[in-house]
Amino acid sequence: MAVVPARGHAPHRRIGTARSITIAHKRSIDIKYKQNANYTNSLGGFGRIFETTRSTSVRSRSSSRGAVIARGETCEVHKETFSRVDEVGYLSALKERILAATSLETKHECLDKELRVQRFLADFRGGELAEEWEGLGSTKQYYLKCLAAIGQEHVLTVPEDLSLSAAKARLASLLELADHLEKFYDVYGGIIGYQLTVLELMEEAIQAKAARKEASQRDGARPPAPQGAAPAAPDSASTSFHIPAGINLSAEPDLAVKAAGWGLMALPQMAEMYPVGGAGDRLGLVDEETGEGLPAAMLPYCGRTMFDGLMRDLQAREYLYFRVFGVQHTTPVAVMTSAAKRNHQRLSQLCHDKQWFGRPKESFRLIQQSLVPVVTVSGGKWQLKEGMQPALKPGGHGVMWKLARDSGVFDWFKQQGRTATLVRQISNPLAGTDSTLLALSGMGQARNKAMGFASCERRIGAAEGMNVLTEQKTADGKWKYGVSNIEYTDFETLGVQDEGATPGSKHSKFPANTNILYLGLEPLERALQQREGRAALPGMLVNLTKAVAAGAEQVCRLECSMQSVAESLMDEHDRRLSASQWDNLSTFVSYNMRSKVTSSAKKKLAPGSTKLGQTPEGSFLTLQKNAGSLLASCGMRVPEMRMGEEYLSKGPSFLAWMHPALGPLWRVTRQKIQGGRLMKGAELALELAELALQDVVVDGSLLIHAEDVMGHMSEGPEPTLQYSDRCGRCRLVNVRVKNDGCDWSCKENVYWRNQVARKEAMRVRLEGNSEFEASNVTIRGNQSFTVPDGFRMHVSASREAKCGWEATLVPLVDGKPTWRWNISLDESDGHMSLQMEEAAGESCEGQVLEQDTVDNGGRRWRRVPWRRFGNGNAENQDRRSRQRFRRGKSNPPIAA
Repeated sequence: MAVVPARGHAPHRRIGTARSITIAHKRSIDIKYKQNANYTNSLGGFGRIFETTRSTSVRSRSSSRGAVIARGETCEVHKETFSRVDEVGYLSALKERILAATSLETKHECLDKELRVQRFLADFRGGELAEEWEGLGSTKQYYLKCLAAIGQEHVLTVPEDLSLSAAKARLASLLELADHLEKFYDVYGGIIGYQLTVLELMEEAIQAKAARKEASQRDGARPPAPQGAAPAAPDSASTSFHIPAGINLSAEPDLAVKAAGWGLMALPQMAEMYPVGGAGDRLGLVDEETGEGLPAAMLPYCGRTMFDGLMRDLQAREYLYFRVFGVQHTTPVAVMTSAAKRNHQRLSQLCHDKQWFGRPKESFRLIQQSLVPVVTVSGGKWQLKEGMQPALKPGGHGVMWKLARDSGVFDWFKQQGRTATLVRQISNPLAGTDSTLLALSGMGQARNKAMGFASCERRIGAAEGMNVLTEQKTADGKWKYGVSNIEYTDFETLGVQDEGATPGSKHSKFPANTNILYLGLEPLERALQQREGRAALPGMLVNLTKAVAAGAEQVCRLECSMQSVAESLMDEHDRRLSASQWDNLSTFVSYNMRSKVTSSAKKKLAPGSTKLGQTPEGSFLTLQKNAGSLLASCGMRVPEMRMGEEYLSKGPSFLAWMHPALGPLWRVTRQKIQGGRLMKGAELALELAELALQDVVVDGSLLIHAEDVMGHMSEGPEPTLQYSDRCGRCRLVNVRVKNDGCDWSCKENVYWRNQVARKEAMRVRLEGNSEFEASNVTIRGNQSFTVPDGFRMHVSASREAKCGWEATLVPLVDGKPTWRWNISLDESDGHMSLQMEEAAGESCEGQVLEQDTVDNGGRRWRRVPWRRFGNGNAENQDRRSRQRFRRGKSNPPIAA
């Protein structure tokens, strides 16, 4: 039919010339599809859409590509109504007929009987792209018929001002989308099943919400569930939710240490999976050069992308394993990207630019999820951003399981001896804090679990899911149990009350789902085969809870939630279990302080707002509070952190940046840093792993940066990071740093980006394999020290020097470090202890070394009590190779 363009919009045409009805024919068309036998059996009430009698008089011009309404004539179009229930009935019957078809040819025959398809074919074959039809081939023709059959013929309507070549290109893109929907959602019935599922979930959510509202108005408020005791056994098939039991890493420190030790020992059996395909629309990220929107993975958190942060956390755990066991393991990483905002292209380029983060390129698998259509709630139509271009969004992180299985990721993991995987999201930069990840994988591996959740407390009303212990009594009298997740969008649907842990509490009785997961590969693969393969797309949902702007149409998309795979990992029993038996389930949960588990950066802070939740500013505040807690546990005095409006207006009370390889376990870091103080407004940046800080006071900015944090790069066309002693290291003992530090009044400061103006700072730059030491000295003003590769610099107090200190630069003997940390793990309880070792023949000025030595790394080492360190060992170096200078009296190798 001819299409009447809405006011303010360019006229449109179908892919074929519109079926125009000329004035000469003067015919009136009565469309009453409800009377049609082909439709009556399958369409249901949806046929009412076409019941309206339309009298349409239009004129076509053969010279025009589209139908044009003749001047002075009218085209009467009555508003169509849409019944979601009827459309579900129609698509259900159509899907069954398609599934019953035994070949592509019979599928075509089935669709050709549908009046929607007949209308579409008449348009297409009589139009300007008619010649394209035969060239498409049978499969693509089938896809176009499916789009027409599910009521999405409007996506094949071409804007009047679009060129023929552009129309062909957009048609090709539509066919790619259709191909994805048909193949990826094959277990749901392909294109037709996809649309059917969207509408079914829409109707379910809408009806459930209406029913609960009616019940609430009729019966009054629902009384709160009783606390503590489990409910009485139900008499029929039913589901109930309980608070899941699990170890609390913050309340049970000995067990937490043991679990982290298990996790470190299990590292060679672990893989990692990162769903990073989110568009991050709420962050409002924009490329400053091109103006293009950026995905969440490119958020410049702490001066580097969020994806950089994931890799730093992983390599920190691998480096700790190397320091303890002396063996390097490279964890295979699967990364799920998407086409949203060129996410896949940007991530691929980032990995290339970073030389794959010093890892073999083969240790990565980048798998790209396709985007899915955005659907209007009122009419079930695919929303268009332009003609022939549906609005598309990622289909949720739950598609990762099917995508990984279909692309061979799980087989790839197993070929490398991996038996389990950790999963974490890109939007949570704090998941790697302290023991959270190691303890999760440790408990999973040591206890042979199928799935685990890292959880924490959750505030009532927060827009995040909750972890629950699900208890199901099935119709055949069996009992099923497992830790699972309920999305916040499903609370109403499932009748879950978001209640306090205790009366008046601000925290929910159920813990938060953080999407930090442990999964055993074998049980996961078995679970994905359940429900005829539909379990590979778990937690199907449409989110109708998002606010809709005034005048805008409510839309949604079909999403999957990856944590809902837990529903296919539940244990089945013949009888009901007692609460004391829940610990023995194959699914589990670990608890920790929220600040060590999650603080996401998902949305931009609104102008003038002080609501920090899920913003980069709020996440960075948690990061700084964690740093303060860690330093305080090291015996360092730190200022109290500013909060709320004061934090936003004045900035944090201090800044502390630490490379995760400094630990990553806080128990390890506490043995590298002892005592000292951060003054108010101070800044401490420790971009290195090999550090010994004792009684250091920072009043201003102290920035220590090692070019090689965890080792050296191998030689060759594709260099990789080799964990080793050939890295930058720093030892400061009884040092005071005094300078003007950060310019806290600068309006350009963006602290979470590490975009900070500084008036003065003490900077230490360690090139390659080098060392910097300072002892018993105060260093004032703006100072920069650069230590060349293969050298060691020692700074000590000097009465002769005007500045009050002098520096000595000496080469490292045979390129070997003069000191290092020996880290040992007690496998019985997980405790890690650090012992300072110095090269035999070296000494520390002003102290006597212990006599026990060890032969390690091709060199004799003496073990030294860390707390008794003095001024370093510069005096016993070969004086002939020493370069001594006093600042201002010679040409020092110190950066200006």
